[in-house]
Amino acid sequence: RDQFQALVADLDSTARQMRGALRADVCSKLAALAHAERQNLRAKLAAALPPRVARGKIDELCFGAAGLGATPEDCACDAELAVLVDDGIVAREVFAAAGLGHRSYLSLQSNWDQLSEWCDAAADAPTLCRTSYDLLMYVGALGFPVDVQRRAATQMNPYAMAVTRVRAAPVDSASMCCALRSEHPVVPPEGGVAVEDMLVLVDPDLPRASALAARSKLLAEVYTSVVLCRDLHMYTGGAMRVALHAHSFLAACQPEPPAVSRPDLEAQL
Repeated sequence: RDQFQALVADLDSTARQMRGALRADVCSKLAALAHAERQNLRAKLAAALPPRVARGKIDELCFGAAGLGATPEDCACDAELAVLVDDGIVAREVFAAAGLGHRSYLSLQSNWDQLSEWCDAAADAPTLCRTSYDLLMYVGALGFPVDVQRRAATQMNPYAMAVTRVRAAPVDSASMCCALRSEHPVVPPEGGVAVEDMLVLVDPDLPRASALAARSKLLAEVYTSVVLCRDLHMYTGGAMRVALHAHSFLAACQPEPPAVSRPDLEAQL
């Protein structure tokens, strides 16, 4: 119970910072667009947003005072502009214009969709969730599936494990935890052996917001403990995260196998 209360408090702290981080990330992508891309974005938003949204505000969003789009400071001074930047339609169109926007193949949500749910999660978490694992299924972030080989000694020495493969199709931690709890196999798009674990990373498309989620107690400590030890309460410090990322980096650097592995072939059949 003490862990649950600590996680709710940390979730509340993260949620209060998440909205500003998401705005800053969207504005930074907006500022990087070329002029032609900016004009195309303006036309798409004018068609997609409801008529109640003033077209002048769309111009402010896309071009701003300096021609580089709205800034976080503009949003802080203009509530209407802030609401516009926080809109999911705007975020999707901005990331599409920048050629970004990968999605979890489980929830079909983008990382912006996942992280925006953190903003309002803290208010309802104490009533909707009863355990720490409920919180893991309540909010999450995108990452890459990893095949982890755990050993009994991993609880004492986090380096006593192995990551045999890092897969390329993104998933989200909340869906992975839900599948793990329900013992439902998650088959990757390329087929083969089902995946059970995910590596939480800072998303270069949303560096500020994803870093907040990755540093939260929920993902940095509790989810890491689940991945390495299949236990909510076995987190022993930063060495566990370092071990998981180091082994994953080593696995990602290995050359591709020349043929389909026997376990993947058996699972495919």
